[in-house]
Amino acid sequence: MNTQDPHLPHPPHHDPEGDALEAEITRGTVHDRHFEANSSSPDVPEKPSLRTGTLVWGVIALLLALWSLSVTVLDWDVDPVLVMIGLAVVGGVALLAGGIAGAARSKTR
Repeated sequence: MNTQDPHLPHPPHHDPEGDALEAEITRGTVHDRHFEANSSSPDVPEKPSLRTGTLVWGVIALLLALWSLSVTVLDWDVDPVLVMIGLAVVGGVALLAGGIAGAARSKTR
């Protein structure tokens, strides 16, 4: 008969593969054992920056939703192909501008 409580954790044993997997999963998070030691290294950013691609795709999704809502509510007819071409042009220009700005910012560091 087993008298050990099933809710207690199992006794620790050395599992190098499991340790490596845990280190890979928790690297760079607050659960990383070496997080505080690595936080002062120069390649770790101090605050997260806004990614241009995320911003551009968010704006495109918002514009598509507003266009769809306005067509439904205001009952007007706008050529969908023309709207998609316009959004592609605006998104492409914004992504290029963001990439150039990010490259210029990284050269000044």
